[in-house]
Amino acid sequence: MNKTFIALENFRYANPFKCLCGPQTLNINKKDRLYFLSAPDYNERLGWYIPIQRNQHIRFHMYLNDLQLLYQNNQVCSELDVELAIIYHQYKVDQALDQRDDHLFIKHMQILQDWKEFLPHSISAPREGV
Repeated sequence: MNKTFIALENFRYANPFKCLCGPQTLNINKKDRLYFLSAPDYNERLGWYIPIQRNQHIRFHMYLNDLQLLYQNNQVCSELDVELAIIYHQYKVDQALDQRDDHLFIKHMQILQDWKEFLPHSISAPREGV
């Protein structure tokens, strides 16, 4: 499982874990990193959930079903998804240059720039157990 997801758009997440610390409603912003702090846990009363840290400071728990729904609705994606999109659109830019196709070049260059904004390489993942 990829340990880092990226928010592709702004959204609010209502934290259903009332007994756990942290705000009950979180504003997740575009480009926020969601780091998985450990493997998913199962509780008979609560079901499957995973501890997550947003960027470098806010920790909370999220149901796996909620995470799956966010992924299916293209509100979040894995870092690997972003890297693959960048590679694909870089290939399409190169292909458009080879074919001297201005329309495809401009189209894929814009999409490539949009995807590249999600991967700042200076961000470090949080350490486990901290």
